[in-house]
Amino acid sequence: MWPIRDVRYQVTHACDLHCPHCFAKADKPLPDELTLEEAKAMVLDLKESGMRMITLTGGEPLCREEFTLDLASFLGEQGIRYRVFTNGFRMTEEIASRLKKSDAYEVQVSFDGLRETHDAFRGAQGSFDKAIRALEIARDAGLRTTVRVTVTRRNSEEILDLLDIVYPLGISAFRVRPFVPVGRGKEHKEFIPEREDFENSFVRLAKVKERYPIQITFIVPHFTFVFDSSRKYDSEREFDGIPCVCGKTLAAITPDGGVRPCGYFSSDLGNVREMKFSEIWENNEFLQRMRNLERLEDKCMECEFLSLCRGGCRASAYENTGRLDATDPLCPLVD
Repeated sequence: MWPIRDVRYQVTHACDLHCPHCFAKADKPLPDELTLEEAKAMVLDLKESGMRMITLTGGEPLCREEFTLDLASFLGEQGIRYRVFTNGFRMTEEIASRLKKSDAYEVQVSFDGLRETHDAFRGAQGSFDKAIRALEIARDAGLRTTVRVTVTRRNSEEILDLLDIVYPLGISAFRVRPFVPVGRGKEHKEFIPEREDFENSFVRLAKVKERYPIQITFIVPHFTFVFDSSRKYDSEREFDGIPCVCGKTLAAITPDGGVRPCGYFSSDLGNVREMKFSEIWENNEFLQRMRNLERLEDKCMECEFLSLCRGGCRASAYENTGRLDATDPLCPLVD
């Protein structure tokens, strides 16, 4: 039994921007996205199944503004902890005020580097300034704010400078993970970070993170341990299952109700319009295989970092090879 705890609900496929790393390949809304009543019924089912947190994401959730705010109000009424992940492009004082009244736990704003890099990557001039402004608006409304950064070959040397810009804005967390070649990212593998990019970003950040009294998180698969000579490694090279909670206690739900182990997987396991979430979660064969994976391919099983890495991101591996046991293509040790 794997109790669901964390759900990422993509409220719409629509987005103002066109980021190369978008796992959802967001663009225009789908023709059959869940109605508000369907979403409420899904939320109640998830609550009954043990969900403790739901994230309203996308696409860009504020492209479906009234739906998102009405659902947020319902979540607040139900006493369900929720947060909103946004690119900040559409944030206003009114939206922030309504989220605060609905007891939103957090607003996370995503960044892809400093101004010039961010705007070029997102394909919209002014998007960096709007993201900064979104943090200020949410903070001023009394909301907890956080930042999420995706490390690429283009921005790896800017991560510390970005932290110094957003830290004074009162953020509570700074979350960093590498570009993952899934979704639209499969078409832009030139952004996959190389060894020097990991060193320029994760390793440098690890050395200074104690200076900042906020939560600085490296999200799997970050591979920082590869560059840390002070660590001691397990000579037994034991594989103790995948390191991520995706498919175990975390799930993603697409705008039209598809259930996935996480947003980085491209295929649905089932649909909440057709059956209860709990039935999909407890009985799906793909999930069972993923949860009970006993070994990875030989190059991983023979690696000195196996006990720390445990294979990296399974979505990255599966989406690029079709195999759950394959090596994560993000691994800086793989040629």
